[in-house]
Amino acid sequence: MFKSTTFLQKFCRTNENCLIAESQFAVNKLKDNKAKDWTKEKAVRKKALLSHSEWLNLLQVTFNTFIRFRDKNEGCISCGTKKWDIQYAAGHFWTVGGFGNVRFDEDNVHKQCNKTCNKEKSGNIIEYRPRLIEKIGLERFEALEFRARNKSGKLSIPEIEDKIRHYKEQIKTLK
Repeated sequence: MFKSTTFLQKFCRTNENCLIAESQFAVNKLKDNKAKDWTKEKAVRKKALLSHSEWLNLLQVTFNTFIRFRDKNEGCISCGTKKWDIQYAAGHFWTVGGFGNVRFDEDNVHKQCNKTCNKEKSGNIIEYRPRLIEKIGLERFEALEFRARNKSGKLSIPEIEDKIRHYKEQIKTLK
């Protein structure tokens, strides 16, 4: 015989199968919660273990994605090609290795065909320069040149995290 149940009761108290099912559900829910907590804790631990260069690499990936979205309707900064079937890179006018202080400068980085101009022609700087001046103007180009030659300093990890957040937000607005 079925006994009456209380409001919001999840299972019948007299049927053994219902009790077993409810306890199994509770155990599974507890396991799921522990797994979610561990996933969150693991992410925090991994983040704490990242080196400065690993943080810079994360920022570089995010920044390059932003550049490709920002310039998606433009051609290659060096040769002007607008082919749809080639891969594009975020090409630096002032190189990352020699001028790390303008590595994440939006005036310094533009969409560039990856294989030809960026890799085979090492950035194709001879063609890059006049097109860059045309794009950003002589005043901004000279300011960029000054920053590249005179600015120094290393980004701290909190600054890198802020930049990653900033560029992720910019990417969302450009999508």
